[in-house]
Amino acid sequence: MAGRVALITGAGRGIGLSAAKLFLQNNYRVFVSDLNLDKARQELQSTPSDRIGFLETDVTKEDQVEAMTQAALKQFGQVDAAICNAGILSPIVPWLDYIDKMLSVNVKAMRASPSTGKGCSLTFVASVASLYAYCASKWAVRGLSLTAAAEFAPYGIRSNCIQPGATATEMFASFPPELQTAVKDPLEIAQVMLFLAGEQSSFMNGSTVAVHGGQTPT
Repeated sequence: MAGRVALITGAGRGIGLSAAKLFLQNNYRVFVSDLNLDKARQELQSTPSDRIGFLETDVTKEDQVEAMTQAALKQFGQVDAAICNAGILSPIVPWLDYIDKMLSVNVKAMRASPSTGKGCSLTFVASVASLYAYCASKWAVRGLSLTAAAEFAPYGIRSNCIQPGATATEMFASFPPELQTAVKDPLEIAQVMLFLAGEQSSFMNGSTVAVHGGQTPT
């Protein structure tokens, strides 16, 4: 994976930060974005500057998504994997107001890379919640990932979706005890992100991968 570049949103903490660390350990160069990057900057401060990039980004704002992607391209010259991990517990804006724009900009960045998209990977982070009616936006994440798989395949860009379960992050710290028993290390999720971004999953496109330790019977 030497030389490949991963752009990870929502990487200021939790699953995203765990993914950033794992990708760096596996010879990726990583561009990290989130609303607050204080923790990520602190924990990744020893990473050489030619292997890591940071930018505070609100992915609900198209101009900031554009700036994030252009900053990654300017620093590294390419984007090979986009991990669309940014999320919140209580939506404050219509989901489709920003996810389509973020996807569009990131795909354009991949097509502008030296590989012109060939061998690039999109990974959407849905949730075990997408198996229940309560969270329509997570159903939408799965649907968008399937659409992207079909539409971007001609450019060599794969799109897959993962369904994490309740995970030991700051976001879930206030969850009731009965859910805390199912919590897993964020590294469990990050390892699947790494697999989907790399060449070992080159024939996976349009897949939805459950990473929740059997929290549902599916």
